[in-house]
Amino acid sequence: MIWRGVVFSLLAAALLQGQTTGALEGTVRDPSGAVVPGARLRILETGTAAARTAETDGTGRYLAPRLEPGAYEITVARAGFRDQVQNGIRVEAGATVRLDFHLALGEARDQMVVSAEAILVDASPAGSASTVRQQQLEDLPLVGRDVFELAAQQPGVLLLRNTDQNVTRGEGLKFSVHGVRPAQNGFLLDGIPMNDSAGSAGASAAQVTLGLESMREVVIVTSPFSAEYGRSAGAVFTAVTKSGGNQVHGSVYEYFRDDALDARNFFDDPASASAPFRRSQFGGLLSGPIRRNRLYFLGNFEGIRETLTSTLRPVVPNAQARQGRLPAGACAS
Repeated sequence: MIWRGVVFSLLAAALLQGQTTGALEGTVRDPSGAVVPGARLRILETGTAAARTAETDGTGRYLAPRLEPGAYEITVARAGFRDQVQNGIRVEAGATVRLDFHLALGEARDQMVVSAEAILVDASPAGSASTVRQQQLEDLPLVGRDVFELAAQQPGVLLLRNTDQNVTRGEGLKFSVHGVRPAQNGFLLDGIPMNDSAGSAGASAAQVTLGLESMREVVIVTSPFSAEYGRSAGAVFTAVTKSGGNQVHGSVYEYFRDDALDARNFFDDPASASAPFRRSQFGGLLSGPIRRNRLYFLGNFEGIRETLTSTLRPVVPNAQARQGRLPAGACAS
């Protein structure tokens, strides 16, 4: 029965892949505007050197599905036309990017290179999605370095800080997207659902989802969306992890915070110092090639150590109340 489990796992991975990969589509035309059938496209992912090919059909259209998120270089070739190379094409998770080409007449050995980043149009059902890109994940400050926290910076997304975070109501962050209840959202990690039993993002005992250093982007797709996202009436939050490449990259980090600059809690004793607080998040990431242009690795570790003090002021009877001396109006007649 083991082979059945393997087949089921492969089929599930194939179905979920559309949520963490993107696609390119468009039309190739000649200088007069007529379509060019039979044009060959070479689609190269610049980080890993993974190459794909595609060819235009009789109407001059091409489609390249299941592309990993990243930066691409596209070369279009056809006999009787100059090769055209387009650099800086960014593909995001769950998005179908439309990119058209206009070939110039010339010898096949001639080449026209466009290095500027093209203005792309997303023609997918996720076209209204918002994306927190890798640069934002790395540069913007986060309290606790939660993977999904920066999603609150996107239009229509509200992070609910006044909701309970506990075992019964969910430890993870809770978002309301366009007014939808927070329990109606979906959270995915590389296409795998990670909602907890209360419908919030899965989180650790420290109430954060760790691993920010290994994230490439976070995509928020709002309803209505295609059936592959399903099971959610609100938005779908998809975290996409990084992959290794031909270059060796690494990082070592620690983020430390204490009570030195914290204001005293309103309920703290004015004669006492601020409540003790210590938080240290640390870890490291290493990625690179195992076999150049073929096989890569990436490893990431992140830990958190926290000492947090909470102030509680219970209401108890004073000495007069213990003797039965209650102020007028304290008891209903």
